[in-house]
Amino acid sequence: MPLHETLLSDGHFEAAIMVIDAALISAPQHTELLSKRARLEIHLQPLKAIQTFSECFEAGGGSAEDYLFYGQLLFYEAGHRQASLDAISHAVDICKPAERFEVLLTCAFNKVDMGDRVGALSHLSEADSLGQLDFFCVKQLGELHSTAGNVATAVAIFDRAAAMEPSDARIRQQRGACKDTLGDPIGAIEDLNAAIQLGLDNALTYKYRGVANMQLGQFEAALADLDQAVAKEPDHLEALLWRAEVNSRMGRIQDAIADLDLAHGIRPLTDHDQQLRKHYLKLLAESDAGVGPSADTAHDMSNAEGLYRQANVKRGQDDLAGALSLLDQAIQLQPEDLRFLQERANVRMRLFKYAEALQDLQILSAIDSTWDTTFVVSMSSVL
Repeated sequence: MPLHETLLSDGHFEAAIMVIDAALISAPQHTELLSKRARLEIHLQPLKAIQTFSECFEAGGGSAEDYLFYGQLLFYEAGHRQASLDAISHAVDICKPAERFEVLLTCAFNKVDMGDRVGALSHLSEADSLGQLDFFCVKQLGELHSTAGNVATAVAIFDRAAAMEPSDARIRQQRGACKDTLGDPIGAIEDLNAAIQLGLDNALTYKYRGVANMQLGQFEAALADLDQAVAKEPDHLEALLWRAEVNSRMGRIQDAIADLDLAHGIRPLTDHDQQLRKHYLKLLAESDAGVGPSADTAHDMSNAEGLYRQANVKRGQDDLAGALSLLDQAIQLQPEDLRFLQERANVRMRLFKYAEALQDLQILSAIDSTWDTTFVVSMSSVL
């Protein structure tokens, strides 16, 4: 055994580096020695290891494992995210067939840490085609598909994970959320009930179940769930916004306004939510004045704004077909108002008209480049 390897096996890293340095005097571009020196320096001088790995690569050396080490050092020690992603991707390009599965797994989880979830999904999907993923990897693959909006694929992968670990509450929670997006609120509630029974009774689980109950028209149950979510996490923005929606449908306008105000204290309301709050205030004022907002004459039906506001009233009464008809008329009169398109997409989804809802969402994203397209991608994957 060479002296530097003997010293390394005994844990004498500094002495081993000195022996390698002596050998490099006569062969300064010996790539194997440079690789070994860099790996030793990881333990002692991480930034120096980056330089030594660079010298190794410039001399024509470097294995896939070397590039993995190099990429990790660039990210965790030097903070160079893009360079680290490039190095890790190169490791996949040059790895040997026999090591490809393990290299792909390592690259995938490194890229998750580095925020490149698209790259991570690509690597983990290829690894899934090459070998048997363990539970943790299957779970991560499902999460990546869910984040990318591939909810149908995510459900199928979470099915695999649940078969491997039936008592994992997080899998049930994630699968339940995906099922609700797919238009299966009953299946969602079954999974979310299981998640709670298995101990994952956090705000996120109750928020997901509250939304699923709302989709079923079970408003009392939805409100109870969203109350639980807010009680467990008072600054849970989405739970507050959904609770406002449920309160409005139950005719509890003052409570809906209060929820929007709480949400605004966490993060400024979007233009849509601000308009919604104004609408609720108007309904409240009409109620205090003894004007019945449920009548079709409660708003001026000759203009788009009046039609839009009356559509919100219809939606609060759970008359979704009536709301949709009014929104169609509002959009004919004023097609450039994005609020009308967004509201019609919401109503169409609640009527399970997913293809038509997707058309509205695609128009929104085409007109306004700043509009969040995440759900458009999600809907596309479903259809």
